Amino acid sequence: MITVRKLLIVSMCLLSAVSIAQETKPKDSALIPVEVFFGNHRFATQVTVNRKFNQSTRLGVFASTMTAGDYDNKLNFKNQTDREKNDSESMNSLYLTYDVYQGLGIVAGAGINSSWGFRPFVGGRYGFRYRVLSVNMATGFYLTQSKNSESKAGVQFSPQLSSDWSFFTSVQAMYNHDMDTRKHDRAAVYGRLGVSYKAYGFGFAANLDWYGPNKVLKENYGLYLSYAF
Repeated sequence: MITVRKLLIVSMCLLSAVSIAQETKPKDSALIPVEVFFGNHRFATQVTVNRKFNQSTRLGVFASTMTAGDYDNKLNFKNQTDREKNDSESMNSLYLTYDVYQGLGIVAGAGINSSWGFRPFVGGRYGFRYRVLSVNMATGFYLTQSKNSESKAGVQFSPQLSSDWSFFTSVQAMYNHDMDTRKHDRAAVYGRLGVSYKAYGFGFAANLDWYGPNKVLKENYGLYLSYAF
C-alpha cells in the first residue's frame, strides 16, 4: 500500500510542477484545469498540468493527480472483488516531456498509485491541437519487475458559443497491462459533456473504471465543476 511519506513527496512534486508552470507560462499555453466530480457512488478530483517550461524550449512537464473516494467506505471486505469495487484510490504522475518533431516526443518520470506504490516510467507521446479540437496520446512501460505497459489517450472538443461561453466535451481513456501475467491490470474511460463560462466549467460526467485481471467494473455518474487557472 502507498505510504504517507510517498504521498507527501508526490504532492510536493506536483505542487512544484504547477508553480514552475505558472511562473514560466508561455503566451497562449494550455491552462491548468482543476475539477471536482460529484458522482452517484464516488467523489473525485482531478488536476492536470501539460506545459512547456518556456517558449524557446522543447522541454516541458506533464503532471496529473486523480483521487476518488466512496461515500460509504467499508473497512472490512469479504473478498478481493469487494475491495476492488469499494476502495478509495489515488493515481498520480509526474513526467518530463521532450518534443522531437511536430507533436511527437518522449516522456520520462514516475507514477505513484494507492494500489501499487511508486514506479518509474518511460515512453513516447503525440499531441496536436487544431482550432477547437485537441488530441493527446501516450504509451510506455513502467520500469519495474512486471514491466506493466500503459497507454493513455484524450480527445477534447470545445467550440465557442459566444465571447464568454463555449461547449465542452472530452473523453479520456487509459489501459494498463501486466506484462508478467499477461493480464489486464487497470483501465478507465472518463467522459465529460458540459459548457464553459470564461474559466469555469460544469456539466455531466461519467467515470468507468476496471480493476484487476477479472476486469471488475465500477461506474460513477454525476456532475462536474471545474476551473482553469
